Amino acid sequence: MNDLVCPIDINTGLLKFSAEDGNGQTYEKHPITGEIIKGFKIPFWKEIIKLVYEASLVVPEVGYVGWDIAITPDKAIIIEGNTSPGYKFYQLPNHLPNGVGNKEIYEKNN
Repeated sequence: MNDLVCPIDINTGLLKFSAEDGNGQTYEKHPITGEIIKGFKIPFWKEIIKLVYEASLVVPEVGYVGWDIAITPDKAIIIEGNTSPGYKFYQLPNHLPNGVGNKEIYEKNN
């Protein structure tokens, strides 16, 4: 299976669109679980935000990290942090209906 990506509303943890893979195929439902993607709420979202924020303070000299997070039945845990995360999927055309990207988010947090 290809990697799937979907923008998350950073305030609520809700998935904002259907997922897309690197070949431009759109997925309304997860191909393994059958779960509807758009509108799905990431469990433990507030805890995840707190977890990665606290982890980001451990080595403040690293300004950009791609966090791999696992969600267990009880909590979210960090698998790893990547200082050179992939750039292939950070903004796909189907996830930018108005042609507006993520620049505002990155500038605000810079």
